[in-house]
Amino acid sequence: MRTSLNIALAALAGIPSVLAALTTKEFTTADGTRYTFDVSPAVTVDDGATNTTKPTFLFFHGFPSTRHDWAAQAAALSDAGFGVVVPDLLGFGDSDKPDPTDLSLYTWRRQSGHISELLESEKVDKVIGVGHDWGTSALGRAYNYFPAKFSQLVFLSVGYLYPSGFIDVDAFNAQTLLASQGTLAQYGYWYFFNHFSTVDLIESHLESFYSAAYTPDASSQGAELAHLGAARAWLNANKTMPLASWDSESHKATWFEKYSAPGAVEASLNPYRRAMRGFDVDDGNNAIALEAKTLNVPVTLIGGTQDTISPAAQMSMLTAPFATAGIQEFQLDAGHWVAIEQADAVNDILTQLGANATVSA
Repeated sequence: MRTSLNIALAALAGIPSVLAALTTKEFTTADGTRYTFDVSPAVTVDDGATNTTKPTFLFFHGFPSTRHDWAAQAAALSDAGFGVVVPDLLGFGDSDKPDPTDLSLYTWRRQSGHISELLESEKVDKVIGVGHDWGTSALGRAYNYFPAKFSQLVFLSVGYLYPSGFIDVDAFNAQTLLASQGTLAQYGYWYFFNHFSTVDLIESHLESFYSAAYTPDASSQGAELAHLGAARAWLNANKTMPLASWDSESHKATWFEKYSAPGAVEASLNPYRRAMRGFDVDDGNNAIALEAKTLNVPVTLIGGTQDTISPAAQMSMLTAPFATAGIQEFQLDAGHWVAIEQADAVNDILTQLGANATVSA
């Protein structure tokens, strides 16, 4: 075990770390892949008649993120006695980054198996899964492959993507261009993230990229990052913006340390590259049981009304047709980083979900 780096960075900056109550561990899977994760066990309460154990939350971060983006949720839930497991996903943060040019090493099926092993190592049988951005796909596929491990699913900013393996980026961009009268191709940045020049450009303009991703102006993010050619133009001009009011210097310092590591940027782009090149197509080795493609546990959606990359209104459209056990939706006044921007509100929602799901020990 070792102390989480952002705790040290926060201490140096004179800012108390919200992950201080968690333990940072490393776990190596059966195939030799190493994951770093923060964990706090669930509390068992003896009320004199029965013992009850609070549920455990499992978090899946998105791009360009690490487990540290869940710091506020991890602190609030662990303080309330809930179990918390917060891994760096494969290719991110302190977890392994196997050859990023071999996309077969990063499939959702492989990663889902790894996460299942990690939970077993912590003796956690069932979790409330929470995902943000690409983490919603990581969560969705983990459920698809191991549905018995999940009691509830919570999607932030991006809804559930049915596991067909094919995302028609061209059609979606054409539709959003038409709807916006030519001002926004909502997934235009996917082409940029698949280009051979992108890694070098991001690595040489990390400050600019951070400003575009964790922008203080969510209303302009679609035009300045998502639109066709926008991300490349932003980075080539080396544009920057002030730190967002909801962000922190410790979070930024941690992000820079993680994304400055060799291979970090290239490995983090692999969800886009796999999606565009068919490495997660639902057939052969990636086959999912038909009954596990629908979401047969309660689903909660949390979106940001100012999110121009993943509008909150689209979440229900994607998810509701497959949520057979009920769905509830919250739209908060935030951009894409709703868990950071509206941390207290998100914490309240998750705490209530956990309180309603307490199980007998």
